[in-house]
Amino acid sequence: MIKEFMKRAFVSIILIIAAIACFRVGFGENAIKYDLVYVFVGIILMFRAFFYLNKQLFDTATKMEIKLKNKINRIKEKIKW
Repeated sequence: MIKEFMKRAFVSIILIIAAIACFRVGFGENAIKYDLVYVFVGIILMFRAFFYLNKQLFDTATKMEIKLKNKINRIKEKIKW
């Protein structure tokens, strides 16, 4: 679970770096109107990076919640006996 999270975090960091590079090209000093494409690509990459990482965080939280519910149910079963 940790390895998968680290892999997704690494991919997200790469996507964010690529988005920043696109923003620098799109908003640079010598930018022309066609460089707005780079800005849009940067925005798409940034959203993709955050959604990619947020999905992993949500999945991790869901797995932890299921484990916690299972432990609570086991404790309830022990108390009933």
